[in-house]
Amino acid sequence: MHKQLLGNRPSLLRLAFPLTIVAVMCFAFLPLTNAVIPAPDGGYAGENTAEGTSALFSLTTGVWNTASGFGALKSNTTGRTNTATGHQALLKNLSGEGNTAVGAQALVNSTTVSSNIAVGCELWNQHNDWF
Repeated sequence: MHKQLLGNRPSLLRLAFPLTIVAVMCFAFLPLTNAVIPAPDGGYAGENTAEGTSALFSLTTGVWNTASGFGALKSNTTGRTNTATGHQALLKNLSGEGNTAVGAQALVNSTTVSSNIAVGCELWNQHNDWF
């Protein structure tokens, strides 16, 4: 009865081996994945959060910062309680505190000033002494 059910079909083992080889070969050619430490979406010391290439790139001891966007708060080292959302928002901030910048290059040249709010593209990016 057993032979009648299988007939001339190859066994499962004979099929499984070549399929396994093909599957392994496919996975071998997948591109390598590079991990970022800390992972995006947080995980930074001091309860900082960053999302985007080079966001909070230079951070040393700053705490409670949020950076979202390419280069947001990139130069920030010791600044705290800053929020930067947008391409290069608060890019050159080093130690300023309590700043909020929303928009592409908002407060981009601000380095050490504190307690500023800028909403819009390229706001207050020419002089550091306006604040």
